[in-house]
Amino acid sequence: MEGLWVGTITDGIGSTSGYKFEMIIEIEDKTIKGRSFVHISPDEIIEMELSGRMYEDRSIYMRDIQFIPTAGKEVPPPFNRKYQFAYDRSIWKSTLEGYWQEVRGDTFNPKRQRGKIILKKVGNSKA
Repeated sequence: MEGLWVGTITDGIGSTSGYKFEMIIEIEDKTIKGRSFVHISPDEIIEMELSGRMYEDRSIYMRDIQFIPTAGKEVPPPFNRKYQFAYDRSIWKSTLEGYWQEVRGDTFNPKRQRGKIILKKVGNSKA
């Protein structure tokens, strides 16, 4: 499961279009660490540090830990996210599919941002 994952992050549960999303994952025991990259435009990429856990049923919980600014792009995103994925591994392809939601104090607020993520494993590294 370690390595580069690439796919799409949507803005809204019912949305079918979105932004390019990349995630680099490292695993130690059941602890997951990594980085995420949301490609807003060719010139704007939001990079975040991630941390999480993989469970016995191959479900994954991750959350944004901190914003990683790049030169000239020091403005952080408007909110952090938490993620829930299901890991599906096969001999043809490995996928992570799930949902993200805005981290906020009032969890049940109808204005809380949410969306879907679909990722595929890139390359032949440790899937």
